Amino acid sequence: MTTYTALAVRFSMDDDGIAVRSPYALREIHRQLSRGRWDTEGRVWRYPAMPAIAGMLAEAFASVPSSRVPRYHISVHGPPTNCT
Repeated sequence: MTTYTALAVRFSMDDDGIAVRSPYALREIHRQLSRGRWDTEGRVWRYPAMPAIAGMLAEAFASVPSSRVPRYHISVHGPPTNCT
């Protein structure tokens, strides 16, 4: 599993797609995004592993004050690579 951290927001990729662990205070951001679902067992928000979804997440969390989310390219054939 590959993990990237932006302050209190944690992004992971696993067999189920993109997992985002974030503080409860940021739940409204997740609720406003499409294609996400709360994983009760894993206690993370889950999103499909698609470049468009990764871009949507990066844009949504970049607007969080004092948060900096790295931009990554998600490849179906390998791990994400840093685009910055």
